[in-house]
Amino acid sequence: MQKHSVSLNGHRTSISLEPIFWQQLHRLATRHGLPLQTLIEQIDTTRHANLSSALRVYVVEALLAGETEAQGQKHFSVANAQRGLPVSKK
Repeated sequence: MQKHSVSLNGHRTSISLEPIFWQQLHRLATRHGLPLQTLIEQIDTTRHANLSSALRVYVVEALLAGETEAQGQKHFSVANAQRGLPVSKK
């Protein structure tokens, strides 16, 4: 597990995730043209579970969406747009 500190709503908090999830979050933030902090803030505003879990779900959904988008389905991008989160830029 790797711990990172971020500021959410003016409060510092620590997030513990496995390295693969941090790598994918960095990749997704870059892909969407966002700083990692901004992506985490956006996910935080729409979450229904603890933040670490919400970040893991976001990464898994993004990876699954890559598979479905290759088949021409865009449901992940639509779901993210409805949640106010970045959509795929393929």
